[in-house]
Amino acid sequence: HNGTWQEPPKTAMMAWFALVSRDKQINQQVVQQLPAPIESIPELLPLLDRSERVLIKGASDAGKTTLIQHTAIRATDEVIIVDPHYKPGIWPSCKVIGAGRNFVEIQKFLMWLDMELDRRYKMRMAGNEAWTRYTVIIDEYMSVAAECDNAKHVLSAMIRESRKVGFRLFICSHSELLKPLGLDGQGDVRDGLLIVRLYYSQLKQERRSTIDDGNGEI
Repeated sequence: HNGTWQEPPKTAMMAWFALVSRDKQINQQVVQQLPAPIESIPELLPLLDRSERVLIKGASDAGKTTLIQHTAIRATDEVIIVDPHYKPGIWPSCKVIGAGRNFVEIQKFLMWLDMELDRRYKMRMAGNEAWTRYTVIIDEYMSVAAECDNAKHVLSAMIRESRKVGFRLFICSHSELLKPLGLDGQGDVRDGLLIVRLYYSQLKQERRSTIDDGNGEI
């Protein structure tokens, strides 16, 4: 390697030996010792394209906003962003609610969401599903929940009832615990979320992510 001898990894040695060996019995023994093939890793963005209720959890600088920006760009529905920390250029061509920590505006929007759910289910009852499809993205959810009295109620309703009436919901949060999310005693409601966990090591400058649909992390 670059003019310097390096001892090959054991798996590489075993694979080469299995390839060149003419002894079928030895060949079979070597192949059995090789590590199992790595399962294919799903691509995150195409998976989110198909998802309808998603919680993106990560610490500061983990990449929550960056990930959700790509999700917004790829959305085929009309996109509404709730972002009290908005700055120009973050959400091109999207309707933004609550810029400049305008929690009064956010609270009014959440009230509209609650009433719109009610209106659409009455339409559905009458056999009418001619509604606009929305992708609703709530960034900085912990700040929204702390400042808006109706945030926790609307979050619970949206997780349970929004899918059938034309809403997709994405929430960015520092926590996935029930109490900070405002879902105390509603663990089954949180189970309705696909959870994306973003990890960032400041020391190693490394990033990774996992997804969890209730059947364990991948």
